[in-house]
Amino acid sequence: MVMMAKAWIVDRWQRIDPDTGHKTKSPQHGRGSRWRVDWYEDKADGTKALRSRSFKVKSGIGSAEEYVTSIDNSMRAGIYSSPEDSRRKFRLVADEFLQSKKSIKDSYRYRLERDLKIWVNPKWGGRAIGSITRHEIESWVNDLHTGTAPFEYTRGVVSLSPDGLSPSSIKSIVVLTGSIFKYAMRHNWTTANPVDGVDRPKATKKPMVILGHAEVERLAASAKRLTEDQTDRALVLTLGYVGLRINEALALQVGKLDLDARRATIMQTWSQGATRYLGTPKSGKARTVSLPGFLVAELRPLVEGQPPDAFVFRAVRGGDIHESNWRGRVWAKAIILAGLESKKPTPHDLRHAAASMMIASGADVKVVQLQLGHARATETLDVYAHLWPDRLDVVSDAVELARAVALEASEAAGK
Repeated sequence: MVMMAKAWIVDRWQRIDPDTGHKTKSPQHGRGSRWRVDWYEDKADGTKALRSRSFKVKSGIGSAEEYVTSIDNSMRAGIYSSPEDSRRKFRLVADEFLQSKKSIKDSYRYRLERDLKIWVNPKWGGRAIGSITRHEIESWVNDLHTGTAPFEYTRGVVSLSPDGLSPSSIKSIVVLTGSIFKYAMRHNWTTANPVDGVDRPKATKKPMVILGHAEVERLAASAKRLTEDQTDRALVLTLGYVGLRINEALALQVGKLDLDARRATIMQTWSQGATRYLGTPKSGKARTVSLPGFLVAELRPLVEGQPPDAFVFRAVRGGDIHESNWRGRVWAKAIILAGLESKKPTPHDLRHAAASMMIASGADVKVVQLQLGHARATETLDVYAHLWPDRLDVVSDAVELARAVALEASEAAGK
């Protein structure tokens, strides 16, 4: 890293006569830009390299003097980026960024690679990392929102004429882009992150869909009526009363279910990378969840006589159930049959139903957190705090009672 300011200005059109010491016209007089900024750059091997850049004007905006100040300031601040580094193609920096991510889950890596391929590289891949401006990023974010941004068509992932992306999708894409610039800054390949402070479309928070006991039962009954399969009824009830994520439930194996103890151990989930695979739950940790008594009777026919590695919820021929297939084959039709079209619940809304039932039954935040598999209790509160009853009067009444008891004891002791 360069620690000393060593940039200076050279007049290409004039030179000093070594005999007289007077300025005279140089052989380059009148040709090309008159002013050149020279500076020394420290290389990784400890040697120094002479760099230069030409300018038409000496003073003012876009001048040689302005560039000298920029070079000097960046060197002193330790954020100097060499011209070669700032000309690195964005695509190459992005590739190195992804390679540096050693500990992320395969499903997350897949999403990063997908967004990079479809949305980010078509816009910035061929550009020099140091040439991209904040104004260009702001225009691109607007194009993502209006559906006019360039993209690479990928079958099954993006349509040929996409509408504007959702705020959550734009957030993921912009955050990824900003992370690539931060990576480049850490390596002194660029001096600024043009994504910093760029406004994104705000997501409209949709009301949480929470189903009651009767509605969950109607859905479960409708699912079984459609397929004549206990598996579909039991799956709906498990989602609605245990609070599993659907791909956690579909990955649950018989050996991880203890019906006598009314416990299930959640150790894996179906994840989507380049292919569908079994990975760790979202939190990265296994957890044990409790099963309500009535659910034991619903699950027992599915597990009796089955080997430990069989899936609890499995297809008719014994294989695993794919979430997207089940949504179209069972869930969408069960919603209509149960008369819940107006609410348009998703399988994930059954997780909200389970949480609301736990809270209504008196469960505290820690119990709900453990059951749902949230990494932190704050995550549970962020989503479900509004479902806990207002206990302000209970608290103040308890304080009043404690005060009365304490004062009574004090008076008794003083007698």
